[in-house]
Amino acid sequence: MSHEIHPSDFGTPFATLVQHFESNDFHFNSDRSDKSIQFYITRECAAFNCRFHITRKNEVLALSINFPVTARDPKIRPLVTETLVRINHNLIFGAFDLDVDTGQIGFYAGQVIPTGGLDSRVISGIFDTCMGTCDRYFPALMRVMFGGSTPADAVYLSEIDAHAAELESGENESAPDSGDTKPAAKKPRAIRKNPQTKSSEKRPDPADKESDQRENGSAQS
Repeated sequence: MSHEIHPSDFGTPFATLVQHFESNDFHFNSDRSDKSIQFYITRECAAFNCRFHITRKNEVLALSINFPVTARDPKIRPLVTETLVRINHNLIFGAFDLDVDTGQIGFYAGQVIPTGGLDSRVISGIFDTCMGTCDRYFPALMRVMFGGSTPADAVYLSEIDAHAAELESGENESAPDSGDTKPAAKKPRAIRKNPQTKSSEKRPDPADKESDQRENGSAQS
């Protein structure tokens, strides 16, 4: 699909955005007045509705991704809300959101357009990162909404590879290095103290005392 760009748009972030997705053979709708493009993309787990938008006087590139399911049931909505809060707690870039009026679940992120202008590297970076996040956590929402899973368990399963890597890293750090580690020196055995006198001196042996007395007696006779 060809998208005509107005001459005044040449060199603008919106023109770069359109040209990027055209060159990658995406089928999308563009809105010059809103400086946005919209398209559907089918991933392994679901089909998502994506919308790129140039906002704030060409300063920010925003991406919103709507999920193909909604949380309209008031019984399930608190569980979905808890799931999204748990997910957002660990995210570094972007955030999940829930429209309280429609129940629409979505993911949103924004990227400040560099001083040198928008380029394909920036567009691909934000798109790939956001889609990867949606691919990871969409199954968690499905487990909560339709599988009877708790939000904590559902999010943990979606992050299990990260938990396993963290655990393995911790084990490697705590394991001793066989090449550099020297055996610990044995501590000297302490002298038992007399519990009454608290002295560390050796107590006299009664047999030694009797032997001394016999020797003294023999010497006197």
